[in-house]
Amino acid sequence: MTEHITNTISMRFGKFASHQFSPIIQSFINRTYVTLLGLDMSEFRDPSTYKTLNELFTRGFEIPRAIDENKNSVIAPADSFITALGRINKTELFQIKGMAYNFEEMLTVFFDEKKLKKVKNGSFINFYLSPKDYHRYHSPMDCTISKLIYIPAKLYPVNMRYLKNKLNLFIENERVMLEC
Repeated sequence: MTEHITNTISMRFGKFASHQFSPIIQSFINRTYVTLLGLDMSEFRDPSTYKTLNELFTRGFEIPRAIDENKNSVIAPADSFITALGRINKTELFQIKGMAYNFEEMLTVFFDEKKLKKVKNGSFINFYLSPKDYHRYHSPMDCTISKLIYIPAKLYPVNMRYLKNKLNLFIENERVMLEC
């Protein structure tokens, strides 16, 4: 089977991003990335100190973030935009980035009927991380991950061009689901 073009591009960029160039070239690459995407580096190390572009992309905090302790606050698990939120039930579909997705189609293969019942009538929020966002997740509540499900698939971009033209993008795209 022929590999999809977006997978090829993603894999090649991944190799480039993981390659450790000489410090001068790497500093140029990192600073260019920060400038072009407008990254706010105020909570992180200087861009030149990251040995690869991938290390910069997956950077960790150097300055701890203050957490709003107000019980009425909602704390997101990642730096992101909320692109969709809503209720889940037997007849409604997920609305992710303007596209409708049947939640059972998205989860049935990976969850049995008992687990699907726990999700029905619940709520969902779709968080979108752009390339300039901090790419680590934090749990806004105490929980234990009981299962991690990796779904290898195509590596479509999730920009607006693809989202408007590719039906079932999120069903066909590589993803990870956590059961907590």
